[in-house]
Formats: sequence, C-alpha cells, structure tokens
Amino acid sequence: MTQLQTTVPTSVDSPGTFHTFKNVKVGGSLIPLVTRVALVGVMAAAGTATAVTPVQLLDVADAITKCGQGSELALMAAKAFEQGLLNKATGRGGMPELWACPIAAVAGGGAVAAAYTFTVVVTTALAGTIVLRIAGRTINVGVTAGDAQNTIAAAINAEINSAARDLPVTSAVLANVATTTATHTGTNGNDIVHEVVSQPSGVTVTAAASVVGVGTVDITAALDALVDKNYSAIAISIHSAGAISDALTHLIAMWAYDQKFWRWVFMGDAASLGTAQGYATSADTEKIVIPSCERCPNLPSEMAAAAAVFAFGVEAPNANYDDAELALYPPPTSYAYTGAEKESAIDGGVTPLLPSFDGSRLRCGRLVTTKITDNGVAYKLLADLAYSRTPAYRAEQYDANYRLRFRQEVLDGGLTDPDATLLKRIRDMCVEVDRTMGGLGYLRDVETLVPQIRVEEAVAPAGRVLVQAPLRTAGPLHQVAFEHLNYLS
Repeated sequence: MTQLQTTVPTSVDSPGTFHTFKNVKVGGSLIPLVTRVALVGVMAAAGTATAVTPVQLLDVADAITKCGQGSELALMAAKAFEQGLLNKATGRGGMPELWACPIAAVAGGGAVAAAYTFTVVVTTALAGTIVLRIAGRTINVGVTAGDAQNTIAAAINAEINSAARDLPVTSAVLANVATTTATHTGTNGNDIVHEVVSQPSGVTVTAAASVVGVGTVDITAALDALVDKNYSAIAISIHSAGAISDALTHLIAMWAYDQKFWRWVFMGDAASLGTAQGYATSADTEKIVIPSCERCPNLPSEMAAAAAVFAFGVEAPNANYDDAELALYPPPTSYAYTGAEKESAIDGGVTPLLPSFDGSRLRCGRLVTTKITDNGVAYKLLADLAYSRTPAYRAEQYDANYRLRFRQEVLDGGLTDPDATLLKRIRDMCVEVDRTMGGLGYLRDVETLVPQIRVEEAVAPAGRVLVQAPLRTAGPLHQVAFEHLNYLS
C-alpha cells in the first residue's frame, strides 16, 4: 500500500500532534463540459454557409453573413444571442456555443412565399406617426398633414425595407398598398404577425394576409448532419407533427448506448394551447420541450431558439427556470394564458410562456418536457428537465473522468495491490463525481446512495466491468403552500 504523504518534515522528533492544511477546490472531480445549442432553419441564398453542414455562429453579424439577411436562421441566431445577453444580465448564466445547420428554402413547383398587405385609405391626414408591428418589431412611419394615401404607403414601404436586417420580410409598394413578402417560400411564412398599433386621425391602415405560404422543408438531413459533435439542445424552425416524428427518430438514435449524444429538441408554437398540447401528446418524451404562447408576435422558430439558450445557458443541470425571463415579445393581453390554462399546459407537457411581471417580455411559467405518460399511464416525474438532464450530465462526467483516468488498463484481479484494484478505482471515481455533484447541489442523498454503487467484472464479454450507480436528482422547488391562521380576538 502506498504510504500517505505529509508536509510535516521527517526531521521533527518532538512528541505531539501536528496539523497542516491543503486547500482542495470543490468540483475537482468534475470536468468542464462544452454546452452547444444548434439551430435548424432556412438560410437565404445570399448566405455563405453550406446547406446541411453545421457551422458555428460567433455573433449576429456573423450569422447574417453565413445565413443571409432576414433569413429564418439569421433571425433565430439573433434571438439566441439576445437571450444569452438576457441570461447574463439577469444573473442566470450566459451564452452557450451557438451553431447552425442551414436548410435551403423549399423550391420547385407549388412552393409559395407568404405575403401580407398594409392598405392605406386617407380622408384628410393629420400629422402624426403610424405604428406598425411585424413579427413583434415596431415600425414607425411619419405622416405629414395632408399626405396622400399613396405617399403614406410609399413611406411604409421605405421604413419596412430600411429595417430589413431584423425582419423576415421584404416590401414593395403599388399605389396605396405596401405588400410584404416572406423571405422564404413555405408554410413558416404564415406565422409572421402583421399589426397596426396606431395611426393619426384621417388615416386608416389595414393589415391583411394576402397570399398563403406553401411548402414544408424537411429537417431530417439537417438532424442527420448534427452527429459531428455533441449538441446539448437543438432548436428547430418547423412546428408540425412531422417535425415531432423526425425529432423523435433522431433522439432515439442519439441517446443510444453507443452514441452517447444526450440532447434535447426545442420546438416553439404560437398557434394555440390545444395545438401545442397535440404536439406534446404525439411526442410524449422527456427529450422534447415545446414552449407555447398563443399569439406571441415572435416567429415560432425564434421562440425555440430563445428557449434553448434560456435552458442551456445555465450550467446547473437541475436549474430552476420558474418565472425567469425570455427575450420574446408578450402577446395581446386577451391571449395571455390564464391560471387554468397554465395548469392545463403543464399537465399536457407544454411549457407555458406568460407575460413578464412588468409586461415587457415573456417569462417561463414552468419549463417542462413533453413526457406526460408512461406505458399509457399519466406520469409526471420526468416533466422537469432536471430529471433527464442531471443523469445525462452525470453520465458525461463519468465518461470524461473515465477517459482521463483509465487508459490501457488491465484487469489484474487485485494481484498487484488489493487496495488499488481497477474495480475499486472505478468505484472511487463514481463516488467522487457524485459527491462533487452533491456538494454543488445537483444531487441529493448522495451518502445514502454511495453504499449502493456496485462495480464488478462481467462474466461476458471479456474485459467488461459492470457498474450500477443509483442517483437522486435535487429537483427544483416549484411551490410553497402557506396557510395563514388569522386569529380573531
């Protein structure tokens, strides 16, 4: 057995006890893990990136260069970076590595880009400002007293195109009608909310959808390309039953014992709670998260991107996300989820997004996965992301520590040193990781479960060691129920 070492000199002969102190960094058994979020969406033809090839995005300008101005993917990236800044500003974490896997827009016969109109009618225009919103972005258009309707429509067109960097549309004008067209063909263009907020007296501006977008991109090839490295989360732009099916197929493969790419897919929805719950029911997995806010002005793809960075900008695998803010616009007041709808969303495997307390953004009602049943029976234990992310985090730590500590080892049965056998060292590694995670508040009841960690050599195949290591996640605190006893004298 190797003798313990001390810094007390061996030349000291006086009787007594001696104490030395060594500072040991908490978390020393944990290895830093890279957190990556990948965005899957449509790029513009002007983008320099290669379709269906993962590429890292360094900032918003880099995303515009690689994905194309006004593209679905560039706007997802801009929202992701905005969320990262919000995470930091609110003390909730920061920005994970951001990657994109671009998809080309739907092409060929039948593919149609969605279009919308702002129609201007004037009696006698008074001076003022027309306030419009497109996908939540505010467009201010100045009006001079006496302006003709065609003049105002031209001004609307000019203001929209001047903001093209941040919009999913471009604009053209004919007479008194400004027409916006989605940057891409396809059904996602039908999600672009156009609103008239206010207008001066004597001016009437009406927003309307004029052309329905047609065509759906296939995300399968993009998901298949995201096996080049491990991504913690993938935000997808498509919100449909088909996308859920594609995501499930991908996740089953990634979570396989020999792949070990533990990841989660985020898909946003702004249609209705019922629609989102339908997607959740078809998913029914702890590996998919569906943030939902009916009539959220943002694009559903932006909702997915913000939610993914919101969740994985925090290092703690068991983080509590209750009431934390997302960089998303709130819906009209009448569409905000009620208390009953919030409960229904959570029970149905949907993450409800609610107006923030100051009304400026959205906040997380409670981050849940779509896991709502198990073998057909209602099952809520895996609803919290913490209960799937924490075991995966521990598995990554076990893997990283194993690669670091056990290289070209030999199973010698303890013949050379019974107290330092390979099996004991493997068990020690597991205990060290668990205790460190417990010290950081990621796991609970660690000392109770340590005796249950079993390590033994397998009968077959030769060279395999079996480890059974129970854990209990330190779950987020969601509720405190107070009962106030109001004593009356």
